[in-house]
Amino acid sequence: MKDMSDVIILDAIYRQAAARRSPQTYVLFTGDGHFQPVARYLTQDLGKRVELYGIRGSISRALREASSEVFEIPAEDSLLWECFQYIVADYNRIALNHANSDPFATYQSLVTRVARNNRLPKERVEMAVSEMVNRGWLTRKKHRVAYDKPMINVLMPEWDELIAAGLHKP
Repeated sequence: MKDMSDVIILDAIYRQAAARRSPQTYVLFTGDGHFQPVARYLTQDLGKRVELYGIRGSISRALREASSEVFEIPAEDSLLWECFQYIVADYNRIALNHANSDPFATYQSLVTRVARNNRLPKERVEMAVSEMVNRGWLTRKKHRVAYDKPMINVLMPEWDELIAAGLHKP
């Protein structure tokens, strides 16, 4: 089915390019090498401009070379990885300030602090924290802050797992 949709899109581009009042600039959102012939046709044969937007690391070399300009969009993983690093840095800061105890944070305090301090969307930090819990890098635990206070839910770093993932250097 995907190959058929490519054929339909390519046909539409060729038809539009052949029209008397065709645009001077074409914008493609793909990394698929199947679009290289149309990009080359537009730029070399018709003198049009082709702006290519694709996910970093997934753009065909031939398509890249056939386009006028290429804009790489970071992959979701790299955006999450950046958040992972900020979260670990936050735990490192907590560990330095509270040397006598294991570092911990409530979910809400961690998300709010990392988003604010690094000027990130809260939703992205929430997604990163959830992913870190899923990967076993953070663990949910009950923790008593003071003897006379009730237990609270906290997230604690799993340092060995973070080291193995390349996110923490002891």
